[in-house]
Amino acid sequence: APEQEECLNKAIFTHPTFCKNHFIQYVESTVFSTIKKYNMIKPNEKVVVAASGGKTLSSVAVATAKRR
Repeated sequence: APEQEECLNKAIFTHPTFCKNHFIQYVESTVFSTIKKYNMIKPNEKVVVAASGGKTLSSVAVATAKRR
């Protein structure tokens, strides 16, 4: 997990404690480190996402699109 800095924003997640922005950073860094660790997406490879509408998959899709 990334080193936490002192944040005065309202916590939205409590185990560990994160404000909205730090929670998003945490999730995105976890997703990308997992993709890299297991070599799940290679350079210039197209990715297709089938979404059921769930929050988890939607979050991963948005995070992945940010890294294009």
